[in-house]
Amino acid sequence: MCISIREAEILFDQKKYYECISVCNQLLVQNPKSIDVLRLMSRCMLVMKRVEEARLYLMKALKIEESNYEVLNELGYIYQITKDLKSAKRYFEKSNFYKEDYLPALINLGNLVSIGGDLKKATSIFNKVIELDPKIIPSRLTLSKLYCQLGELDKAELLTRGSLEISPDEYQLNFHFSSILVEQGKFKEAEFYLKKTINIDLNVVDAYSLLGFVYKELGQYQQSEKMLRKAIIIDPTYGLNYSNLGCTLRELGKFDEAKSLLSKAKDIGINTHCK
Repeated sequence: MCISIREAEILFDQKKYYECISVCNQLLVQNPKSIDVLRLMSRCMLVMKRVEEARLYLMKALKIEESNYEVLNELGYIYQITKDLKSAKRYFEKSNFYKEDYLPALINLGNLVSIGGDLKKATSIFNKVIELDPKIIPSRLTLSKLYCQLGELDKAELLTRGSLEISPDEYQLNFHFSSILVEQGKFKEAEFYLKKTINIDLNVVDAYSLLGFVYKELGQYQQSEKMLRKAIIIDPTYGLNYSNLGCTLRELGKFDEAKSLLSKAKDIGINTHCK
């Protein structure tokens, strides 16, 4: 009976990994140099947490075709998850050497460079990613965050406005954009996007926290109290909420509770100086 790699792929998609391996082994008997089958075997081993075996199957594939950019990228990923970041970087770079516009390797390399602390180089890589495909929202978000880390808030704002035109209902984008606006002191516009974030996902504690802070800065203390209390209900471990709520309650004349909350914030490690 003739079998095909498509049968193995279907088994993989159904999470029938042992059956998938069995079919792959039969396929490798027919053609030991099938790179696609070796890659699929590697994927099976990886999801089964047999990482070294996954690496060895990719090394076999690489011996067959040393310039296979997909295999190189997958090897880089295996080295990354095993914390061998130097080797991971080398394989991601090799992948892009053989195919400059291969986005998975570019994105992996950019993330790795960012983790290593070279923010300017990471920014350059993600700019290239977006040039190749302007609609990759996760990469646009990563680039915007890199701009923020570099203190280039105007670039971050412009990029994220564009991202929101592409994907207006992505809660991470809306929250991130709100954070940029808060850093710029644009509290009224930040209020709009924080409300939008909460409408998209009612359980985003950071959105309630930041909106509570925004209302405090705008002098809307009752609204600030409401948002901060919601944030504390969702996550009672975040000390800054107790600090902001304490300051808000002082403005509302609720001095006893304010004192208690500020003391609690201090115990958590937040030193508060209310305006």
